[in-house]
Amino acid sequence: MKPVICDGLGFLGIVLSKPRNAETAGVISTDASRATVRVIRTDEDPMIARSVDCILETNAGNGED
Repeated sequence: MKPVICDGLGFLGIVLSKPRNAETAGVISTDASRATVRVIRTDEDPMIARSVDCILETNAGNGED
């Protein structure tokens, strides 16, 4: 997924390292890249669940289904 996200950003000087990307390193850009590309791990599922819960609680008292 990461190469797809960074695809087309070569004009910014971004060059990805295939070995770093394959080993899921924290930095996946090459040393020659003009910009550093970092991988920030996230677990989005709990955030989505909390948002949905908040919306459902907000709508529970107004008669909407």
